[in-house]
Amino acid sequence: MAKKPPAQNFPKPRLELNEPATTARSKIADRVSKGEELRDRQISTHADVERLKADHGTWSSYNALLLRNMFSTNELEREYLHSPYAAGNVTMQIDVYGGGSDETGDVRGKVTAEISCLTSIVERLDLLPMSAAAPAVISPIPQRSRDLTRAFVVHGHDEGARESVARFLDKLGVTPVILHEQANRGKTLIEKLEHYSDVSFAVVLLTPDDEGRPLNPSGATLRLRARQNVLLELGYFVGQLGRQNVCALHKEGLELPSDWDGVAWVSMDARGAWQLQLARELKAAGFAVDLNDAL
Repeated sequence: MAKKPPAQNFPKPRLELNEPATTARSKIADRVSKGEELRDRQISTHADVERLKADHGTWSSYNALLLRNMFSTNELEREYLHSPYAAGNVTMQIDVYGGGSDETGDVRGKVTAEISCLTSIVERLDLLPMSAAAPAVISPIPQRSRDLTRAFVVHGHDEGARESVARFLDKLGVTPVILHEQANRGKTLIEKLEHYSDVSFAVVLLTPDDEGRPLNPSGATLRLRARQNVLLELGYFVGQLGRQNVCALHKEGLELPSDWDGVAWVSMDARGAWQLQLARELKAAGFAVDLNDAL
């Protein structure tokens, strides 16, 4: 009789993480926190008991799926699913958290065992290697420190408006950064803008330096507009600093862009009310300005 060939022993799949340990730790800690809320829930009626059982089922099923996706094998998922029935857990019928019902105590005992299992898994995360199939970890772009002493001033051809804003910033203790006053150092205009835009706030002056109208034969009249470079730099600083850190001062009668909702538009009125509004925007952005200096 022919001998039966020996059974092949395949190597056990290696348990690996499918995501960074820090990410996995945060996710499991959130599930533990939700489990503790579930375990400590006050139970008064039979309806409360039924709701506890249903919520435990939902919580537990989610945890099992989370572990299945988090690791390269289902080893820890199976460990979690069997945790309520491990030695020492199966007889936990007494409701030590209040509620009186053996049924309630049974659910809470299972939750407690599952929380212990999740906590144990967290303690082992740093011992597990990353799976080769796991997505690459992209390091966040380092955030530059905020300079709350300077503000960039974007301007057109209205030198009077530019000087008025610059001197007001000086009065508030904020240094105005005006591009044409900075050294060129062999840079192109856009390179110079990028180099000197390391600020935390921008004041953009829209003054009536150009005229324009839609290309339409219906007889549309010319309207006063800001220079194109001013609008370009407005968009640049909104993207660079965020809308909340850009204040756009405009002269009366000027056609304003129609798609810049969220930017602080401040009318540069002859009475000077714009100064207090600008000071408020700077203060809201974190600058240590005294609003009394704007009065």
